[in-house]
Amino acid sequence: MLGAGLQCGTATLDPHSLARLVRGLELWRAGYAPRLTVSEPSGLLGPASCPRLSDLQRAHIRALYPQGGPEIVTLRRVTTTRDEAARVRDLARERGWRRVLVVTSPSHSRRAARLVASGGVEAVSVPAGETRFDMTLPLPSDRLAALRLARERGWRRVLVVTSPSHSRRAARLVASGGVEAVSVPAGETRFDMTLPLPSDRLAALRTLLYEGLSRVKAGVGGTPER
Repeated sequence: MLGAGLQCGTATLDPHSLARLVRGLELWRAGYAPRLTVSEPSGLLGPASCPRLSDLQRAHIRALYPQGGPEIVTLRRVTTTRDEAARVRDLARERGWRRVLVVTSPSHSRRAARLVASGGVEAVSVPAGETRFDMTLPLPSDRLAALRLARERGWRRVLVVTSPSHSRRAARLVASGGVEAVSVPAGETRFDMTLPLPSDRLAALRTLLYEGLSRVKAGVGGTPER
């Protein structure tokens, strides 16, 4: 589990760190990861009084599993993902690890796995849950957060996955932020899109009316449900 942030004043993990911890424990419980790594900050960044991330992670794990929890290995004195990758490389050589599961935030997963793999160990990316927005982008706030992330990361193209009836509008909104948006509709769950039954045709009509009303509300300054 790669390190993220924490709230110094309350000595609690931030949402990114907590999501990574949850994913790591899920992998351990499923039998994929017999041991978990936690990252010990070097102290070069942040207030000196701030608790160590690795201590908070260990405390969480001990509280959940007082007996029989996973083996915890600490990556000592790290500041960046490169530092973490270097510590994993050394541990892999020392302990004979051939494969590691790299748990981090979705937007960070490809780069992190590449850095770990550069140390000569097979790196399998297992992203934690996204905490900044709903990745199906159902609300304007979700699409705005995703767009901000794309700008931060310098992405030129994003795949917009949402319901079929919503896909064109969602892709257009994302593209308005200056990034190429490719619509990849999810499966329709409300009705059979071949409309074989009266109930399917009725559900399709309701969907069209709902989407139309949502657009009208947005056009007059209201808040659309979608």
